[in-house]
Amino acid sequence: MADQIRLKHHVEYTAFRAAIAAGRLMSERQAVRVGEALGRAGHRLGLRRHIVEGNLRTAFPDASDEWIDATAAESWAHLGRETMMMLRLSWTTREELIARTRPVNEERPVELIRGGTGIVCV
Repeated sequence: MADQIRLKHHVEYTAFRAAIAAGRLMSERQAVRVGEALGRAGHRLGLRRHIVEGNLRTAFPDASDEWIDATAAESWAHLGRETMMMLRLSWTTREELIARTRPVNEERPVELIRGGTGIVCV
C-alpha cells in the first residue's frame, strides 16, 4: 500500500513539473487550452469524483444527475485553466504582473481607512 501511495505521489509530482515546463513554452492562450483539457481529463478519469459530486449534491440537493456531472466537468476545466495561469505567474516579473493588473474601486480602501472603518484584504 505504501509503495502504491509513493508511486501515485511521484506520478502526480512528475505531471506537475511537466506542466510547469510545458507552460513556459506555450503562449498564454495555448496554456489556457491545455489547462482546460487537463482539467477535463481529470474529470473523465474520475479524480476525486465522490468528493466533487458529494459537495455539489450537498450545495444543490435538488439538482439533476446531468447538472451535477456538467457542473463537475466545468469545475475541473476551470481548475485546469487557473492552475496553468498560476504556474505561469511563477516566472512573471513584477513589472509584467503590475501591467496585467486592473484595479477596480482602488480609492475605496483609502476612503475606508481614512474614515476609521478599516478593511480586510483577501
